[in-house]
Amino acid sequence: EICACLVGSEMCIRDSRNVMLHFENQEQVVYMNMKKMSELLEKEPQFCRSHASYIINLSFVKSIEGLDAILTTGERIPISQPKRKEFMEKMTNYWGDML
Repeated sequence: EICACLVGSEMCIRDSRNVMLHFENQEQVVYMNMKKMSELLEKEPQFCRSHASYIINLSFVKSIEGLDAILTTGERIPISQPKRKEFMEKMTNYWGDML
């Protein structure tokens, strides 16, 4: 199952018709559009779409600064204004369940 393979993935980034998966030590291109990838991943509690071009693994989110999610790797991922409320709710639920 694709979701099980992506547990270690920090984020997904759209690149035209392909999706770039970022893992701790590698990147991999998947020939799937972002909508399909989003449908697969967002069924899992740790994945959330923060922007039209990004799906983030919430277990890698270290903090939120304004409209950016700061990952444990130091990368800043944008959170779009239209997705902010849903992103913050999903992140709160995810981290609340972890405590």
